[in-house]
Amino acid sequence: METAFGWGKSTYWRGSVEEATPDTEVVSAAMAFLKEDLSMTNDETLAVLRSFPETLNLDAEKQLRGNLALLAKEYKIQGPAAKACVKRTPRFLGMTINCYGDCVGLCDRCLVRF
Repeated sequence: METAFGWGKSTYWRGSVEEATPDTEVVSAAMAFLKEDLSMTNDETLAVLRSFPETLNLDAEKQLRGNLALLAKEYKIQGPAAKACVKRTPRFLGMTINCYGDCVGLCDRCLVRF
């Protein structure tokens, strides 16, 4: 929870989130995304959150579903394959995918650096 809401040190946020208060709607939407959109079990959800707790503080519609839609559109990864991709690399959910390296890889959230 510390890293998810900027309470402790987080390389993902790079200081852009400081002492954020958990919003129950955002957390619920993120959990619903993992459970419903990706059909994850409780154990799989827990593993993703342990690996990338920042998932709880991401916009489900824009960031989470947007990245999942891009996976399907650009890379033809859908269904169980998308679930496996997220389980293997949960940070993918928080990455900025639409820049395609225009940032010259200066951010930690760029798929090009990944």
